[in-house]
Amino acid sequence: MPDWKKFLVLIWLVILIGCLKSDDFSDIEFRTSNPILAFSLLETSVSSDDLVALVDSMAVVENDIYELTFEADPYSQQPGDLLGPIQLGLPFPILDTSIAVPIPTIDGLLVRQADLKGESLIFTLNAASSDTLWVEFFLPALELDGVPFREMFVIPPSLSVPSFVSAPISIAGYTLDLSEGLFPISYYAQDEEQQRRELGLSFIQLTGLDFSYVQGNIAQQTIPTGLQSIQLDLPDSLIQGDLTFIRPELKFNIRNSFGIPVGIRVLELYAQSVDGTQQPLTSALFDEVVEVPYPRLSERGDTASQEIILNAANSNIAEVLDPEVRTLFYNVEIVINPASMTTDDFFVSEASIAILEAEVVLPLQVDVVSLSIDYRLPLDIEPIEGVEELRLKLYAENGIPLDFEPKLQFANLGSEVVLQEETAGLVAAAQTDGQGVVVGSTTSELFFEVSASALDLINTADSVGLLMNIGSNQMGNDGVQISPGQVLFLGLGVEAKLQ
Repeated sequence: MPDWKKFLVLIWLVILIGCLKSDDFSDIEFRTSNPILAFSLLETSVSSDDLVALVDSMAVVENDIYELTFEADPYSQQPGDLLGPIQLGLPFPILDTSIAVPIPTIDGLLVRQADLKGESLIFTLNAASSDTLWVEFFLPALELDGVPFREMFVIPPSLSVPSFVSAPISIAGYTLDLSEGLFPISYYAQDEEQQRRELGLSFIQLTGLDFSYVQGNIAQQTIPTGLQSIQLDLPDSLIQGDLTFIRPELKFNIRNSFGIPVGIRVLELYAQSVDGTQQPLTSALFDEVVEVPYPRLSERGDTASQEIILNAANSNIAEVLDPEVRTLFYNVEIVINPASMTTDDFFVSEASIAILEAEVVLPLQVDVVSLSIDYRLPLDIEPIEGVEELRLKLYAENGIPLDFEPKLQFANLGSEVVLQEETAGLVAAAQTDGQGVVVGSTTSELFFEVSASALDLINTADSVGLLMNIGSNQMGNDGVQISPGQVLFLGLGVEAKLQ
């Protein structure tokens, strides 16, 4: 607008005001305004991982559900546990210049071949001669680097009994071949005139056999493992309420590098709840000894494994395991050569080991019914003063397929106040398809009226708790699938009408 036009408008306003009487303003009322103050109090998010308290024992499996795994301490069997050094009581009598001593079964073990890592031979010889004798012993069943055992002894003239006792001779590193079931012994003795002589009653003492490898047959025997347990320490979760495990499993994993057939016999198997109640787990799998694969002679160095799984199809585990169960007890014994085979050759090496592991697997795909969470956050706000009306606004964008019935709890130094939504509204569940799988998030706006007394506590509160009853969409009427990565975003704001 040109300056001269602005000047004309100003002159016109002055003239107009001058024409008005003071009485014309007598009915005018001046009112103060009540401004609305709005600001954000906090923003946070709660994920499906938070709801099930994701911990180290939990994994996300391929079918997009959570899975808790609880393991027992493994039970292992070492070669020394199964087959330690064999002590051979009586010595072998030497009744002739060439004999073959039958080898008996010792502690259920019939040795056919072995690599030795210890023990000794002691020769007790009776010459009963006034001449010096030279005696060479030959033990073809004992070889060191392919060379049979030979040892020469010089026996001075002696008529006493015994005439000579050797120092222990180590047989560590020798191989022992008893495939014919006999231990051959021969000797050649001659005097100073190089005349052949025979010894009186003499002996060879094999102090024992300590194996690094042994091959032969072993009789059936059982090895108790004692009562073992798996602690089902469910993680401290935000969720409070009834959970149902689906497809729970108990797995026994056996790894066996002993070349011996092994079986597992279950003596006891039961679950114990938090109140001490015990319920047996039963399965037809354990009516008989469960045989475990083992490496054959041609597979020396390999490990055979087997997994025995108890599930809802072959046991009552689905009925027994629930969130109240805290411990699973099992008592099994290991049965060696369960079929009592007597002609087969088995083997044990220094590297052999058998390991029995047990674990409980609990998938957490659940239909959530009547649960609650208490999600607490620290709060630090400036006191809200000079307020005529106050309400809190909760904004929610929900990607979890659960309805939330929210309450707000403000607390400080043992005092608290709980606010309920004005219309008993819900944080609506995420959109799901017919299988309960999330297909989209849902937004909700909820309001909480704050009284003057509640405001006094809110002004001093140091934490706010989101207390939310949870249900599947439509508060439990439909089943849903809780999957990793689902998120509920929450924003809490203040709307205050100032005085």
